[in-house]
Amino acid sequence: MESPREKQIIGLREVFQEFDKQGIQYCILRNYEFLLGDPMSVESVDTVISCNDIQKVDSILHSLKFTKRTQQFSRAHKAYFKFIGTERISFDIQVDGIHWNDMAYLDEEVLSRRVKVQDFYVLSDNDSFIMFLAHSILGKRRFKNKYQRLLSELFLRIDQKIVLQGLSGIFSTNYAQNLLQRVRKKTLPSTPFYNYITLFLLNKPRRILTLGSLSFRWLWQRKNPFKLSPLISVVGPDGAGKSTAVLALSSFLEKNGRKTKTVYSGRGRDNILPIRTLGRKYKSREKKQDVKKKIKQISLKRKLLYTLMAPTYALDLYLRYLTQMLPSRIKGEIVLTDRYGTDIILMKHVPFWFKKFFYSLFPNPTFSIYLYNDSLTLHERRPEEPIEELERQMEIFTKLSYSLTRKTTNELEDHTFLIKKASTTLEKNWYY
Repeated sequence: MESPREKQIIGLREVFQEFDKQGIQYCILRNYEFLLGDPMSVESVDTVISCNDIQKVDSILHSLKFTKRTQQFSRAHKAYFKFIGTERISFDIQVDGIHWNDMAYLDEEVLSRRVKVQDFYVLSDNDSFIMFLAHSILGKRRFKNKYQRLLSELFLRIDQKIVLQGLSGIFSTNYAQNLLQRVRKKTLPSTPFYNYITLFLLNKPRRILTLGSLSFRWLWQRKNPFKLSPLISVVGPDGAGKSTAVLALSSFLEKNGRKTKTVYSGRGRDNILPIRTLGRKYKSREKKQDVKKKIKQISLKRKLLYTLMAPTYALDLYLRYLTQMLPSRIKGEIVLTDRYGTDIILMKHVPFWFKKFFYSLFPNPTFSIYLYNDSLTLHERRPEEPIEELERQMEIFTKLSYSLTRKTTNELEDHTFLIKKASTTLEKNWYY
């Protein structure tokens, strides 16, 4: 039985096989050692694709169940991903050359010089050497230890005349010679990065306009103060598995480096307004009265009292959004909630239109999940809840809309499914 890592690598190799079948001109740029048996983690595959093949590539990846991420600030990069179980594989595709911030520093000719390693294509040694230097200077402003090692190894195999010519086209002849000397002497960390970046931009002044427009798009999409972090809502009748689902989602996101905030947003606890004690006292007295007087029909007085209380409960839940959820979303934390606003819609003896009005005041979640099962199964999980009450809850839930609906039967399979679906939405819209 394959491990999750092995399944990821198999999924990537399926793509390369399909690329070969359809004659796609591509090559992988860097960090592909995991495909050759290195124990490094599976990374997003940085590739360059011929501009003539990008439509074919889009069709191939779609047929293999990859999802295309929405276009970000860089127009030269296109991103695709796929979840295998709860593990992700992805491609970052550059079109018509190798770019830094939409400015090509190596053109599509690198594809004519590509070499095959096992069952996929990579850059030639000369192009790899140039790419590692340019990528580290322009894109990273630092030389990773790994790249310094690779550059030293490649230096022994490259054609220095060809490499010097290539680097001169990116920077200048003097700067290119200086870089080769730094590789030879192993003094790359002291490279004056911003001198090289300035020279790269001034070589073609239109690059300054390109960088300016890209920076504006980056600020708008990544630093937009009005763009909040995601809010994931898990709702459903009692016993449907909401709490464990929230815990599973939170654990997965934290494991993958995302900060999360879990907020309970039901009426039963964590209230901000002092309504819990009064509510319990009233409910206790109400039950005793009903038993004593054998009341079966709900009086108009009681209906009116419940209706008048609905705005108070709605305010309490909304204050929780303003004081707990919203600050976390502003800080960049993914907020996960159990019962987001739905305890209002489930209130008894209150006109549905009235409850629906207050429910509509809550900001829409980024992703909403409705969990359910049949009433008998839910009653077995939560014996204290009458079957009639569970059926009433589910009847109300069917009147609302959700991003995802799931009948919970097997906890492991349910959580894997929910993680995959929720993560796909987050990934597609660049919340990762």
